[in-house]
Amino acid sequence: MDKKWITNGLVLLLIVSIFGYSYGLEILIPTNISWLMDARHDWGTHYLGWGFYRDAPWTFPLGEIDSYIYPIGTNVGFTDSIPLMALPLKLFSPLLPDDFQYFGIWLLLCFLLTAHYCIKIFRLYHTKPVFIILGTLLITCNPVLFYRAFHPALCAHWLLLASLYYYLKPASEDNVKSLNKKQIFLLVISGLVNPYLTFMVAGFNVILPLKHTLYSKLLTKRQAFTYITTSVAAVLVVWFILGMLSFSSSTNLAVKDGYQLYGINLNGLINSGGFSTYFPSMGWASPYQYEGYMYLGIGMGLLIIVSFVYFLIKGRKVVFNDRNKFLFLLFIFMIAAAFFAVSNRVTYNDRVLFEYWLPKIILKLGDTFRACGRVFWIPYYVIMLFFTLVFIKSKLSQWFKALLLLFIIFIQGYELKKLYAPKNFAYGEYNNPLTEEKWNAIIPEFDAMITFPPFNNHLLNGMDYQDLSFLALKNHKKISVGYSARDNYKEIKKYTDSLRTLLEGGNFSSDELYITTQEHLDVFSTLLKDNKLAIDYLNGYYLLYDKAKQNKIKFDREGSVLYKMDSENNIRYVKPQEAENLNNDKITVTLERLITNENSIITAGNVFVENDAGSSKDSVFITVSDGSKVFITQTKQIMQEGNAGLGFSSIIFTNGFEPDSLTLGIAIKKYSGKWLYKKIGRLAEIEKTTRSVKKDELPAQKPQLGFIDEILEQPNTVKIKGWTFLKDKDATDNEIEIVFVGNDQAYIFPAKLVLRPDVTQYYNDGHNYDNSGCEVLINKKDIPQGSYKIGLLVRNKLNGEESLQMTDKTFTKR
Repeated sequence: MDKKWITNGLVLLLIVSIFGYSYGLEILIPTNISWLMDARHDWGTHYLGWGFYRDAPWTFPLGEIDSYIYPIGTNVGFTDSIPLMALPLKLFSPLLPDDFQYFGIWLLLCFLLTAHYCIKIFRLYHTKPVFIILGTLLITCNPVLFYRAFHPALCAHWLLLASLYYYLKPASEDNVKSLNKKQIFLLVISGLVNPYLTFMVAGFNVILPLKHTLYSKLLTKRQAFTYITTSVAAVLVVWFILGMLSFSSSTNLAVKDGYQLYGINLNGLINSGGFSTYFPSMGWASPYQYEGYMYLGIGMGLLIIVSFVYFLIKGRKVVFNDRNKFLFLLFIFMIAAAFFAVSNRVTYNDRVLFEYWLPKIILKLGDTFRACGRVFWIPYYVIMLFFTLVFIKSKLSQWFKALLLLFIIFIQGYELKKLYAPKNFAYGEYNNPLTEEKWNAIIPEFDAMITFPPFNNHLLNGMDYQDLSFLALKNHKKISVGYSARDNYKEIKKYTDSLRTLLEGGNFSSDELYITTQEHLDVFSTLLKDNKLAIDYLNGYYLLYDKAKQNKIKFDREGSVLYKMDSENNIRYVKPQEAENLNNDKITVTLERLITNENSIITAGNVFVENDAGSSKDSVFITVSDGSKVFITQTKQIMQEGNAGLGFSSIIFTNGFEPDSLTLGIAIKKYSGKWLYKKIGRLAEIEKTTRSVKKDELPAQKPQLGFIDEILEQPNTVKIKGWTFLKDKDATDNEIEIVFVGNDQAYIFPAKLVLRPDVTQYYNDGHNYDNSGCEVLINKKDIPQGSYKIGLLVRNKLNGEESLQMTDKTFTKR
């Protein structure tokens, strides 16, 4: 007598023990999130998706997340955070601890439910308890299920086995409607787990009512059609309510040419993927064919061979009679799934054997479900179940079958011990590699963390979006990075372009913390030059934010960024005297822009080496010396046309140094490895270009005297010298700007003050005009083509009094 509870209990104990051995039961603890985030894989993405979802307000559609991948947003279904779990748990979010995960419990449930439906299928064929236990253990612990564990949503293979069970279960007038309703329920559940599983389960929602119509004769054609259409409608409604399906969204569900990249390789069933103790990994024609990992294992392979040989010798001729001819539909479904999984590009090892034509609708479907290799899970499980049942139901000795099954399970376990071995996951709170204490002193002052470029999930290091997103999640802030299975590329491009335009135009949002890296600092050059943004350096990132908030943010700032760049990023530095020995007179440097602020140096120009055309593989560096070391920092390079050398631009964050005390130089690392160096000079002595500033309204002229003494034009720059002051008022506290008026625009350039005691002596009226001299060096690139009148604007810094005098001098840029 089959005491079901004993069989079920033993299977439960075995599966939990194997799961605990491989994954560790610690992952079942809801507050243990470290194993998810430390993995630097899909697990972190799934946890972050759940975290931002539970933190988001309730909306319709129910699955929307606005603060992750901000401002585009995403959906809890597209982060593979298993909406089936996330939706109900969000209701109880206020009662849950801050660190809370359900993915460990979900993984165990997937193994247990897979075993549950294996047991139910075996019982359909009146299998003895010992064989139920052994067969269930062999099939549940298959290599594919363990391999997919890094993607928990895709571990719900029990949905396929449940569907197979309902298809194989004999139907009667009493249960036919119940079976079809349960299958519809399974499809809805799959829609709340993962779309790929929905796609596979949906096939059973077609063949099940067809079986009951064509073979069982228990449903009319209209009833079968109703069940099929109801299935489709039910899952579409669920996806619409969840927000995974929208008739107005431009989210890209299809990936062009993705179908052929992810197909299963013809070696899929025999390719161990490197997990076998005996067999090496076989080749793939595409690195994405890992999605078609379907290794059976030596143990299962041995079972298939024994069963097949027995079937050939002892088995009767296969005849599709009234009792089993319904299997023909399942066979057709398996073949269709296999063909779809392979795709129309047929491969073996690393070779493409051939391609064949498919209708556009199939290719479109393939691009939507691009990881098509997964669809082979259907024939994979049918193959294992079929040959296991053939062996179990054979006329061989019961003892022989039991011992052989035990041996097969042992062989399978030993061969795949790399796959089943303990994972030794991290336990407890997540130890973020970023210095959370310092970040948490900054982030609360802002509404959003905006990376530049936005949506770059590898901004500084691989997958560092997880660490930045974790900080945002902990502080309940929006962030512009994150991973989603489907992206709205149109909106992503639109926002990226608008953000670049905003920043390069000298505008920003005071509610946003901008996070970027050295190579993208030039986008912020206008804002830094205008001293609108404060800039900090933390863990290799540059943090830029509203200058007005700088005093509110208190944390122990890191020392010189130049030094940190050296120690953290292995940027080379040398002693000043060594640099002097490297000085190369064959290098010519043209500085088109040099702007210094209290904490940054902005440079742009061109470097040319005599008798050297240069190479796009050469590297240009700006060097800065503080008197004890020469620090070398990277530039953004532009290869000039012809033999014009290398163009460069950079922003150097000089926190901890007085800019004018530094000495500037240029270094070139040739592709051959040779270094060249050229000293430019002390910053205090180098002429610096200035950029125009915006002014809403120009002041009227008051009593003011002034004159432009000289306009010196060079190929790339124009230098203007002159003097001005407010009549009969000391110039001690004045500042001066040069104004270009033309093309219905005014361009205002802050000038460097130059001492002019000669002006005081000339007027000799009792006032001090020594501070009336001015000089400005302007990059021609900052002036549009056209003719301009030149004016002198003087302003008293104490009382704000200002005046503009237009002179008779003009300048024309052609």
